[in-house]
Amino acid sequence: MDIQQCFKILDLDSDASPDEAKRAYKDLVAIWHPDRFPGNPRLRQKAEEKLKEINRAYDGVNRHFDSAQAEGLGPKKGL
Repeated sequence: MDIQQCFKILDLDSDASPDEAKRAYKDLVAIWHPDRFPGNPRLRQKAEEKLKEINRAYDGVNRHFDSAQAEGLGPKKGL
């Protein structure tokens, strides 16, 4: 998954900060967490797949921030 796709999945602009990414991730997890669908196996399965996609995207964005920070190009995480 490329970085632009990661930002798109998290509904972020490409110039988003690490804090904005974290907030977006938490919002999406709250919306798509499979535990919200205990009585509906079909929706629970969809939520599980969506949450996996969200997690992959968030991992990609974090790697992007880490490499930008290591190269001195971006803000430090958590600031």
